[in-house]
Amino acid sequence: MAGKAQRSIDHYQVLNVAPDAPLEDIRAAYRTAVLQLHPDKAGADYGQKEWQRNEEFIRVQQAWEVLKNSRTRASYNQLLLAQALQKELAVSAEVDLDDMIIVARMGNSKEEKALEEKDIHPGDFVSTKYRGGTCEGVVERIATTTDEHPHPPKVIFTNQRGKEVAHNPSTLQKKAAAEQHVEEGDE
Repeated sequence: MAGKAQRSIDHYQVLNVAPDAPLEDIRAAYRTAVLQLHPDKAGADYGQKEWQRNEEFIRVQQAWEVLKNSRTRASYNQLLLAQALQKELAVSAEVDLDDMIIVARMGNSKEEKALEEKDIHPGDFVSTKYRGGTCEGVVERIATTTDEHPHPPKVIFTNQRGKEVAHNPSTLQKKAAAEQHVEEGDE
């Protein structure tokens, strides 16, 4: 527990100096704080209990130990930078897990590639082999999000029996308009 509390302490704030302050300013701030907080120097009128003054005195000492040495100060500055970047990169609470899954699923999926390669659009006539027969119809829409269909992308059309169906683009064949009319005439 103490380790976590110490990591969250900003040594620059403890000494009330800017992160880019020169060593002389840091030293002066340290000396002022030590004179105010040292157990032998602090008076009873300081307005804090003794244990509070002792804790604050220890934080001042720790800050000075880190900031007085150029190497430890540089390491500490890198730690602060890493913490700041981590806060910036934190995922927003408003990001929905479903949105992330869609991106992952749609990013490089076989079905998305098939949709692009076969150049299927609303109004196209498509067919597929399905349960020993053929399912075909005119594409009404293409579902690309989970709001439209639970497993996008899907090509949605009404089949020959009047039922709306959704199929993976990879299973479909795009037919020319002439093929559609020949088959309709055969029926």
